[in-house]
Amino acid sequence: TGRLINMNYLRINLFNGEVNVKGLHIYEKGRKGIFVSVGEIDSRVALLKMIYSNYLIKKLHIKSPVIRIAQKGNRFNYDDLVKRFLEEEKPAKQPSAPTQYWVKQFQIENATLIYTNNKPAVTLQLVNTRADIADLAWNNPLYHVALDTRLQTGGDAKAVLDFNSNSLQYHVSADVNTFSIGWMYPYLKDYMKVSELRGVVGGKFQLTGNGNRPLDIALSGTIGADKFAILDESGELLTAAEQMAVKIDTIHTAKNRYDFAYINMSKPFIRLTMYDKGFNYERIFTTPAAVSGDTSHLVYSNIFLMMAGYIQDLVKQYDENEYKVNRLSIAGGQCIFTDYTHGDRFRYVLDSVMLTSERINSQNDFLNFAVTSRLNTSGKMKGTLKVNPKNYKDIIIDAGITDLLITDFNPYFKYYVATPFQNGKIRYVNVTSVLNNQLDSKNVLDVERVKT
Repeated sequence: TGRLINMNYLRINLFNGEVNVKGLHIYEKGRKGIFVSVGEIDSRVALLKMIYSNYLIKKLHIKSPVIRIAQKGNRFNYDDLVKRFLEEEKPAKQPSAPTQYWVKQFQIENATLIYTNNKPAVTLQLVNTRADIADLAWNNPLYHVALDTRLQTGGDAKAVLDFNSNSLQYHVSADVNTFSIGWMYPYLKDYMKVSELRGVVGGKFQLTGNGNRPLDIALSGTIGADKFAILDESGELLTAAEQMAVKIDTIHTAKNRYDFAYINMSKPFIRLTMYDKGFNYERIFTTPAAVSGDTSHLVYSNIFLMMAGYIQDLVKQYDENEYKVNRLSIAGGQCIFTDYTHGDRFRYVLDSVMLTSERINSQNDFLNFAVTSRLNTSGKMKGTLKVNPKNYKDIIIDAGITDLLITDFNPYFKYYVATPFQNGKIRYVNVTSVLNNQLDSKNVLDVERVKT
């Protein structure tokens, strides 16, 4: 390996083939620390078969291994091992037959995987990990792996992987329970000047694909998130959602199909603030290059960039998407808008926001959305929005606002006309269509009981 390896204890029983190792340590390149440590290895080998180059391992049990993966840009602490064992060498003599081996029972128990990255500074640990693999063989390309693990910051996952090493075809069945997303905060800071990222994700899903065609995947199942929140640098809530849930009937990228049974969101929140130099989001967004000072390896070091690159590749590969959503629902939404650009502070709250849509289909003439909201505790808004899925510039709006208090807008009235209002209500009806770049808008504005 080109690395220092030592162990505390080794016992070999020549009568029954039992091999026991304790305290195994594989060091980093240059002996700069421990790369892999293993508490104990128990195995049972058919010794007589080894004389005939037949390696039968009846049991291989690895207990309490700790693996440390360190990343710097696009370099990893195992690169020297990959180069050493995968570099092409021409053998002096071609072997007459492949090495024959069998592993009847392979088990890893109480494993720990520690991943660290230097830019951004991230540490992620998977603990209490267990893996079971049965019937590994030199002439069997099929691998069946059962995996159970826990994220140190919260959450656990179970998965079953079936993999064909010849075709690189794979199938994953996973059950993820309340995985914390807080560990992704350093990656988010590459994009936004924020102080905290909260939330948990989970779901049950089936994933099928092929290593030769990484963009072609088939996915089905349920995915959800709870208690999602992003806080700005002052500790103020920037955006949040109480709960999000998606049931995927079929996502098949090769066939360009995206079918969802439902997409639900409960109590989403967004805070918009306007300053003389722009909105709060314009002020907090940054670029990964500005943060790291190095643009050459960003795609390897930031998970959000990797996801964005994957989505861009999908968009380039498929020009048109076929999608269906049986039901879209957003309930209990809230938006707080604050404007500091006109003297007195203007603050307006939209709450009890509801948006629903049934049978969204990319083949429909129009996608229909129904929207209702309360406006600053007194006003009411109700309307519909229609969008042409084949040309998003074609829209039809039919909306009405009632019981809107004029006094809510006094900061603007004082700034523009130097006169605040003491009373008054607004009723507004709007029907607007933009079809084939032609605008048709009908508006009715009623102002009642105005008093200055």
